[in-house]
Amino acid sequence: MKYILSRTVVLFFLGCLISLHAHASPVTKEGEACLDRWDVKKAMEIALKCVDKEWDNAESFKLLGLVYFYSGDYEKAISPLQKACEMERWNHYRKNLLDFVKGTAEAASKLKPYESEHFIVRLDERDLILKDYALRALELGYAKISNELGFFVPDKIIVEIYPSTDDFNFASTLTKEQLEVSGAIGICKFNRIMIVSPRCLAFGYRWLDSLVHEFVHYVIVRSGAASIPLWLNEGMAKYFETTWRSEKSLYLVPAFGNFLSDALKENKWVSFEKMRYGMPNLESQQEVALAFAEVSSAVDYIITSYGMDRLRALIASFARGADEKKAMKEILGTDEKKLAKNWKKFIAGSKLDRVDRIVLDNFKLKSEEVDELDQYVGMEAQGFVRLGDKFRRAGRNEIALAEYEKALNMEKSNPVILNKMGKVLFSAGDFVKAEENFKEALRISPNMANIYTNLGDMYFNQARFKEALDQYVQSNEINPFNPLIHKNMGVIYHSLGDRDNALKELRITEILSPGDVEVRSWLFNLEKRNN
Repeated sequence: MKYILSRTVVLFFLGCLISLHAHASPVTKEGEACLDRWDVKKAMEIALKCVDKEWDNAESFKLLGLVYFYSGDYEKAISPLQKACEMERWNHYRKNLLDFVKGTAEAASKLKPYESEHFIVRLDERDLILKDYALRALELGYAKISNELGFFVPDKIIVEIYPSTDDFNFASTLTKEQLEVSGAIGICKFNRIMIVSPRCLAFGYRWLDSLVHEFVHYVIVRSGAASIPLWLNEGMAKYFETTWRSEKSLYLVPAFGNFLSDALKENKWVSFEKMRYGMPNLESQQEVALAFAEVSSAVDYIITSYGMDRLRALIASFARGADEKKAMKEILGTDEKKLAKNWKKFIAGSKLDRVDRIVLDNFKLKSEEVDELDQYVGMEAQGFVRLGDKFRRAGRNEIALAEYEKALNMEKSNPVILNKMGKVLFSAGDFVKAEENFKEALRISPNMANIYTNLGDMYFNQARFKEALDQYVQSNEINPFNPLIHKNMGVIYHSLGDRDNALKELRITEILSPGDVEVRSWLFNLEKRNN
């Protein structure tokens, strides 16, 4: 039976968790408290004792089932939950909890585990090429962020990369609308990290940043600070999500700069109170983007003004059970109102990278009919762009460039138009201007894979291999299912004498493009030398 996500199932399941404490016996309450802070080992000890001593209590079997579920053993969770249902057939919450666990077990049944020192990544065979990239980014994030936040998770963390949005939506309890509107393509829930495969999205997404983003949330919960205000929780996750690949946080993209500038000018903000129920529940993509810009810049303000030691102390204060008012006063010497006032002054004094056109990350699904121009270019300029595309395909570069320039005059700083102009200039041999266009497009929109690919191709054709590799790596971190990227990366690594990475990238190319005879020949020769 295929379990389909419904709002009813989600609400019933959430009701189960909410009612956990309300209906629990004194014997099981300690175990439930352990599950709240994702201390599965301790919860398991308690659950087994409860089942042994109170074998006639349905709550004991429900607790044991939930412990198995939180430990990632979904199949093993089913039996005790069925037992709890049989003992109290009238309990509809238990029945829906059981259905949810069965559905999760089915959604995760094809995921295979791959381990590193601190993580267990589960993924589908179709996403096997993601394995090494995911484990590397997570381990880099573990080392950097654990040190920054002052807490090292002692157990291996389960990470699940779902091969379809339906499976992800079910297991995460998020809806398709929440995914596309808020970009909720990842979640940290039920003692694990879950994301949807970048293969499922039309333009890919920063999936490795998303994994690290969710890892930050995981550290906060496991440190005992689950009661931390959501704005601060999300702010830390957004601020630190890029630090696995950069010494300095890269949170302040131009779109965030625009949103913060406009919010200051118009005094229109997404209140921290409105964020209480989570970013996926905000009303629009623009509101979500402003909210993330606010909370990440607020964390930047705290670190800049008070230092990382104070941020760690703030987390520790929440872990000790302090409420928001007490923690702010005790650690930062201020209240939330004064903090917000000083933070806005901090923003006003920052050099915000403002652009003429805001381009938000796009989370449209690949299963839908998605046109790049419809997503990124206004209707009035589209005609010029389409005409430019027609002339470019015909090799009439000068006319194509003229049409693109007409479109750019209507929408200054549009990264899609700049990218197309860069491709024409590259074809015409004007590498300097092409590079300028590509780099300007990336400054405006640093999360568009095809721009990195085009700039990488230009460098590759000029034999600027190290520069090309940098661009391909960025593209690969957004859309890793482009075989030409891996092929060129394999060639570059080989030219640099890095045989291991050359083999890795060419093997990925063979998986994605099995009919490439040239790649098969290179692999044969490289593997022969290795032997």
